[in-house]
Amino acid sequence: MTARATTHLSSRADSVTTRQIRIAALNLCAYPNRGWRAGLGELLAEASPDIVLLQEVRRSWVDRLVAATGLHFVHAHDVTPANARPPDGVAVSVAM
Repeated sequence: MTARATTHLSSRADSVTTRQIRIAALNLCAYPNRGWRAGLGELLAEASPDIVLLQEVRRSWVDRLVAATGLHFVHAHDVTPANARPPDGVAVSVAM
């Protein structure tokens, strides 16, 4: 699912700059069903989102999305202690 949001950025009260951002948010359910993931990277690349939020995503899936989209993700396994890791987690990408 993708959505568009508008942000208002301003350094002065009488000046407003508007920028649209594209947000993609998906709950991948962490099920090992290989078929549905095949086109996900291409779908995300085509949507060209500014922010991607993924729930219940396995770390190996993120590596494939990076390869397909060129986006850079931070996965929960990158920042949580090793003993606190479930097989899935969340991942976030913000275009710079």
